[in-house]
Amino acid sequence: MKTQFIIIISAITIVLSACKKNDISVPNNHPGLHTGTVTGKGTPAGNLITKTIGSSGGNISSADVNILVTIPEGAVSTNTTFSIQPITNKTPNGLGLAYRLLPEGIHFNKDVTISFHYNDSLITGTDASLLYVAYQDTNGVWMAKKNASVNKDAKTISISSSHFSDWSLLTNYVLIPDENEILPNATDELTVKEIEMLGDLNTGNEVPVDTNVTDKKVVKWGLVYHEGDIYPSSSEPTAKYVAPGDVPQHNPVIVSAEIDNLESNEGSNGKVIIYANITIAAQIMTINIDGNVQTYASCLLFTNLLTSATVIQGGPSEDSIACLISITGDNAGTYNFTAGALVNNSVIVTSGSTGYFNGYADCDGSGLKTTDGTITIKNWNDVSKYIEGSVSGTLATGKRCELNFKPVYISFRALRMM
Repeated sequence: MKTQFIIIISAITIVLSACKKNDISVPNNHPGLHTGTVTGKGTPAGNLITKTIGSSGGNISSADVNILVTIPEGAVSTNTTFSIQPITNKTPNGLGLAYRLLPEGIHFNKDVTISFHYNDSLITGTDASLLYVAYQDTNGVWMAKKNASVNKDAKTISISSSHFSDWSLLTNYVLIPDENEILPNATDELTVKEIEMLGDLNTGNEVPVDTNVTDKKVVKWGLVYHEGDIYPSSSEPTAKYVAPGDVPQHNPVIVSAEIDNLESNEGSNGKVIIYANITIAAQIMTINIDGNVQTYASCLLFTNLLTSATVIQGGPSEDSIACLISITGDNAGTYNFTAGALVNNSVIVTSGSTGYFNGYADCDGSGLKTTDGTITIKNWNDVSKYIEGSVSGTLATGKRCELNFKPVYISFRALRMM
């Protein structure tokens, strides 16, 4: 008897909850069951735009003009304050920012039009035919709208709605590399993130979105220019990309995933190929100091305007190995170490709080000395082109009179900036 009483009270609570005013503006078309992935609400992430629109209609767009709301004539009876607040995007496979449309609880006499604008950068890894507009209901589930109007020339996707909520652009398939830039011979993990529409977009007005996908539709992986290798997983929508041993002719490399038997905004049972870019780092510095090796996809060459020396810089400057190489020449050749940091032919390497230098002062007071070593420039190209070379020798580290000398080998391919 007690159990029946609890069930009755729970049922009454659900009914009463369904009658709240907020449900007019943010419908819940699937109460009682967990159908769709629940997420938290986004938080403000940009400037609030506010505009008063009356019975004659009008429009309001976000500050970044990525969403436009068109209020038709007669949609509201009196002057109404409308607002658009950009928010962080909690939508599964959401693209860009989401937007909170205000006021909540408003009931339109006519449907309003909500239009999202996208660009090629925003939909990298997916396709315009896979885009949907969705809103978050009172349960925190995102509901994808059917019958969206996609204009690929104008790069817009629009839907009609009778209510306001948090709205987002999303895609049901997107190809994402783990790293957007990798070194030659390095491996990158590729993943097609899928979401599932829990229902038929050809029937009904909207369907919940779920991240629990069981029907994998990736049928083929590929490389547009066959630069590198791809090794697909046998069970998951993932693959490994292995970069070629040198910077390829076509850089960035373009990887692809073919999706078959999918549901797109152009109809069911279609096929689409989605693409993503991976840059093979052309600027590389590898530092081996006393057996500790680090490789960086960052290496620049520039002129020290104070000393006229050429400086090659690679690696980060904090909490890791970084390097500054200075040479007095401006052509290919081999340069012996000389004393004087960033003035003559010198090398500085930092690893955390430890510094290594070719120039040092000994205890005998005889002045600045240099360790043994050479800087070799293999080729010397024009501005905005690459210069290759290496460093080999020893560097000093420690306090004066307590110095240690460590072997160093550095190879680099640097972009000449000036």
